[in-house]
Amino acid sequence: MLEQGRGGAARLLACAEARFSDEELLELLTLHGPPAAVVFDAPLWGGEAVDGFRPVERLVLRLGGRLLPLKLASMRALARRGLRLAARVKVFSEVFETHPRSFLRIGGCGVDAVARRLGVDAAALRGCGRHSLDAFAAAAAAALLRSGLVYVLAGERFGFLVPLRGLCTRL
Repeated sequence: MLEQGRGGAARLLACAEARFSDEELLELLTLHGPPAAVVFDAPLWGGEAVDGFRPVERLVLRLGGRLLPLKLASMRALARRGLRLAARVKVFSEVFETHPRSFLRIGGCGVDAVARRLGVDAAALRGCGRHSLDAFAAAAAAALLRSGLVYVLAGERFGFLVPLRGLCTRL
């Protein structure tokens, strides 16, 4: 969990590989007051996708992202949960989606460079697992949203965050 501090610096509150219930996630999100934006690492889509990819995902693929198709049962289950949570979160926060690894890939970034830009000690991330690093990258996308280094692609229901190419050269 990432907390935006005074003066724009962020600090890492916790790395957790545990699974949380919807209620636990909502409680964590509002623990310090509602965040300005919440970025989901989940496809926020409940319909059918031609060839398994939505138009916004095809654009992300063209930009250099790597995504799994919505034809996979696990991706459809992730999308259902994401939509269920997003519907509740949009009451108190802006909602976006991203694919964290694609975000970093398109931006030409590693997690360490993004952490330094946000004022987070990159060494604190070294003990984090894959899912925590993905959550950190999604939180970083939210933190960079107003910086001009991230743009919002029009998704079907919610915007999809993508960095400018060469994000890390601009950090």
